[in-house]
Amino acid sequence: MDTLLNIGGYIGSILLVVSFMLVTRGKWKPQSKYYLFANLIGATLLAIYQFWLGAYAGVLLNVVFASVALWGIITYWPSIKSSSKKRKT
Repeated sequence: MDTLLNIGGYIGSILLVVSFMLVTRGKWKPQSKYYLFANLIGATLLAIYQFWLGAYAGVLLNVVFASVALWGIITYWPSIKSSSKKRKT
């Protein structure tokens, strides 16, 4: 179980850093589904790992990050769905 939690923590950290880097370099837009989902998954995995470690300040921070990403997904989901439909036609 320890190994699985450690792997989840590393994956969460990597997802957050890579998604931030891609947005900063202009490869992803802040409202893109890739960025929002990477942040949601990364922050959730990292929050679970930090909870396991007892690092509650980090848990709080990552719960906020995950909540903002989830809010972004809910807010932008109609535009994400409609833009993908336009590309298919």
